[in-house]
Amino acid sequence: MVSTVAEAFDEPIDPEQLDDPIKSLRARVESIPADSTSWALLVRALLLDSDHAGAVAAHRQAELADAVSKSADVDAIQAMLALSEGKPTREIDRVLTRAWQTAPDDPMVLELKWFSASVEGEHEEAVAYLERALRQQVDPDARRRMQDSAAFTRGLLSQDRPRVDVEVLVLASPAEARWLLVFARTSVDEPPVAAGLRPYEGPDVYRVTLDEASAMNLEAWGAGDAPLKVSARLSRTQDIVAHPSDLERESDWVSALDAPRVMLEFLGGGSHATAVGVSARTGIEVGPEAAVFVVARGLGDDTVPLAAEKIPFRLLPTYVVLDERDSMLPGKSVLGVDRIEVFARLVPSGKIGAGSEEFESDRVQTIPGKSVRLRIQHPVETKPIAP
Repeated sequence: MVSTVAEAFDEPIDPEQLDDPIKSLRARVESIPADSTSWALLVRALLLDSDHAGAVAAHRQAELADAVSKSADVDAIQAMLALSEGKPTREIDRVLTRAWQTAPDDPMVLELKWFSASVEGEHEEAVAYLERALRQQVDPDARRRMQDSAAFTRGLLSQDRPRVDVEVLVLASPAEARWLLVFARTSVDEPPVAAGLRPYEGPDVYRVTLDEASAMNLEAWGAGDAPLKVSARLSRTQDIVAHPSDLERESDWVSALDAPRVMLEFLGGGSHATAVGVSARTGIEVGPEAAVFVVARGLGDDTVPLAAEKIPFRLLPTYVVLDERDSMLPGKSVLGVDRIEVFARLVPSGKIGAGSEEFESDRVQTIPGKSVRLRIQHPVETKPIAP
């Protein structure tokens, strides 16, 4: 978990680029103190300038002018968290309560609610907030951050609680697909007892945990003793009722009491995404912060990494899908070359170059769009991924 939510939301920016906008916005709010948009922009600019005290002061002035907004509240909370080193305060709680009342389904507000609940030790409630956030359209970096946060928080809960960890590998889908619905039933004729909804954003591995946070029938889910059939559906709607154009996959019967991992696949020709299956040999012992970097790069003289994705080691064995969204260089991707080399690097510290003993898979050559499997097994000297 990040030390402060502000660190997760901050965007790198040259502070000198903000000098003139900040001056202009200060002049505007002085002349039009009821302009909530200008106050929100001023708080955001000061936050990006790392002037956390200034951002909080501007937010308080906006409150006095009755010109606050959800955006200003969220940015001010980030600044307050930075000043308090991630510790909750009465002011943070007061502002977050207002933002929650104003925009209860906003992903950033929900992520802040997750943080607040986590600090208070309310981990079940914290996971539920992230489940609501993950149903929304958010940028890929925010989605990965929320997924990692949800996995971290679930790790703090009792491991005896009923749950099913579902991984959905999608390489082919209907053109009209907009949503991925993952659900579990005790009978094909009964409503789902748990369901997770995700916006469908193209070929990828979608990870959904069905547990109390996603339960639709708490009594049935809490019992946990009925066999479950897990389904994944690609659809143009969020409805539980299937449409003729939907694609659906289902598992064998499983028990949530066993905490099973279920893999469901939507495969097919024509995809340019590269699905990489990643596993590790037994006997590798690492801590909870360990991460795996899956890298694709060109051949010959051009061996600069073209695409990379980072996943927690605890997810292995799993799949990773590499495509243009994982590009590391502007204007270049795995789709722009004839052949690529793919490998996986296990970094126990979770950070490249941190000096910990690392492990690596063999390096496999393939064609973009083909699937490969990698097994992490070789100790390597600590060195940059790029040669």
